[in-house]
Amino acid sequence: MSAESLRERLGEFDVNDDGALSLDEFAQWHATMMRERMVDRFQHLDADADGSVTPDEVDSFAGRAGWMLGGMRGGSPIGGTPDQN
Repeated sequence: MSAESLRERLGEFDVNDDGALSLDEFAQWHATMMRERMVDRFQHLDADADGSVTPDEVDSFAGRAGWMLGGMRGGSPIGGTPDQN
């Protein structure tokens, strides 16, 4: 997100137009931003895009994440190769 875009988003939550965010205004902005990230993560887990995350989808993600994590740490990928998960 660019600085300009961020300033525009912050302005959306400056309810009293004083050019700054109060704690309450910031809390609303933060909750909105976290929800957007949460939805992105949910959609990433929901492999078949049916609107629900199943244990198999979580297992599949965990296998891929373990494989990537092992490789990033300089060791052997955890759980074998990505096509095995």
